[in-house]
Amino acid sequence: MSSIVVLQMGNSFASYATGEGLNRQGAKSKMGKLLQVIKIDGKKLEFRAPLRVRDLLACYPNCYVGAFREATQPLPLGYKLKIGKTYYLLPSSADTSDVKQRKADAKRQIKVVISKQQLRRLLLNEISIGDVLFEDDKRACGAHDSSTAWTPTLASIPEVSESL
Repeated sequence: MSSIVVLQMGNSFASYATGEGLNRQGAKSKMGKLLQVIKIDGKKLEFRAPLRVRDLLACYPNCYVGAFREATQPLPLGYKLKIGKTYYLLPSSADTSDVKQRKADAKRQIKVVISKQQLRRLLLNEISIGDVLFEDDKRACGAHDSSTAWTPTLASIPEVSESL
């Protein structure tokens, strides 16, 4: 079933019909006379008149218009969408890049437990906080001096031969 939706943008009106209810013959005859914009969910917006990208994006602020589905560059806002062509309304990646940027800029706090001796050395500027963290990191990872090689603590188990 097709439906017609009227959008008011400023003092102009734009109408479009979803393409779900068009039959095959109608779709073929109308295809050359319509401007199609396919949304990310697969729904089609069909326009009977040319439309500028900025007018379309007024209703979809977090999106951009691409000439093909894998478009990485958005069409300019002043670009006039042409009748008979198909365009794609894609989600803007600016939102995700903002989140990534905020995560990169975020300060991180860590809690470090140090001995009194390490604290004294830090306060006297004998060692830096990086040295303390590196020492703790080596201990946490199980790094050890190669001169103190590991030896098993279990006593060996004697073999018993079974006689028949």
